[in-house]
Amino acid sequence: MIKLSQEQAEFLLKAWLRIVATSMIFALMAVFMPTRWIEDAVDTLEPGTNATLLVQYLARALSMFYFMVGGLFWIFSTDIHRYAKPIHFSAYCYIMASTIALMFIVTMQFTIGGISQILFSFMVTDFIAAIIMALIVLLLLFKCDTDFS
Repeated sequence: MIKLSQEQAEFLLKAWLRIVATSMIFALMAVFMPTRWIEDAVDTLEPGTNATLLVQYLARALSMFYFMVGGLFWIFSTDIHRYAKPIHFSAYCYIMASTIALMFIVTMQFTIGGISQILFSFMVTDFIAAIIMALIVLLLLFKCDTDFS
């Protein structure tokens, strides 16, 4: 394992949270993107599927959610010790939700099927990346010697 001082771990955690936050803040663009772009994305990921009003609403709402979480991660990065509990909670939520979703989507694909290969690959990659992101946060947070009491 790499030896990190508390100061190095804090610096890396702040930087990591800001990198993740920045990538999530870009999701705001999807909230305002033209409907045609959503239709094209849906057709690419799941050919023949219509981008109904519900699909558009969910895509925009999820994008807004990602934007808000990214904003929170940026705020958390400003004071690791002050926000240790919400950072810890967020990381565990990411691990739990992504693990459940990954198990569900893999089970569904190999029992029922019906998900296009490109969509399945995208979802599996996304869930695994979220788990890795959260594990890195937890490892660095542990190294920061924050108090969870």
